[in-house]
Amino acid sequence: MNMTYCLRAFLASFLSISVGILFSTAVLAAEKKSAVHKEIQPAPASPTLTRVLSSNPVVRGAANAGVRSCLERIDQVTAFVASNADTGAFLFPAPSNPDKQVFSIAMELLAPEMVAYASESFAPSGSNACSATYEAISYWPMNCQQTAAKQFASLKPVGVIKRAIQILDGGPAMRVFLMPADQGCIAIKKEMIFY
Repeated sequence: MNMTYCLRAFLASFLSISVGILFSTAVLAAEKKSAVHKEIQPAPASPTLTRVLSSNPVVRGAANAGVRSCLERIDQVTAFVASNADTGAFLFPAPSNPDKQVFSIAMELLAPEMVAYASESFAPSGSNACSATYEAISYWPMNCQQTAAKQFASLKPVGVIKRAIQILDGGPAMRVFLMPADQGCIAIKKEMIFY
C-alpha cells in the first residue's frame, strides 16, 4: 500500500501504521457550522467508555495506542472541533507509556466554505483528569478587519502580538489570532481546557 493510496483513504477508513496511527472519519453535519468562535463547554456527566469508544474513531485510535485517562476529553474536544465538517486525523501517541504522556492529534476539516487545520493536545493531570488545548487554523479570502467583523463579531479586539497579528479576546481561555496572508487572512483560534 503506497502513501498516495493512504492519503486518498484518509477520509474514509481507519488504518494502523507501524509508527503511528492514521485514520479518518466522515462527520457529516445536518447544518452548516454557524459559530466558528464557540467555546467548548465543560463536559456534562461523563459518558460511558463504551459509548465513547463506539461513536468516535479518534477515541478508538487513542485507546488502541494505549491512551486511557484522556479518552473522555479527547471525545469532547475532537467532537467539538470536527462538528459540521468532514474530518481526517493523524494521531501522535507517545512511543512509550502513552497513557502518562502528552497525546496529540492533527486534523483536516473540510466544510462547504473552507478547509481548516486543527491541532489538539491532551495531557493527563492525575485522577483520570485531563487538560487539553486546541488550535484551529483557517484561511478567509478577505482582509483581517473584514474577517474579524464577519466571522468573529462577538469577540473583542485587544491589540496585536507584535506588529501584524491581531488578537481577539474570546474569554479567559480562548483567543483568536488574525494574521494577514496576501489578500486574505489566516485565523488561528486557540483554546485551553483545564481540569
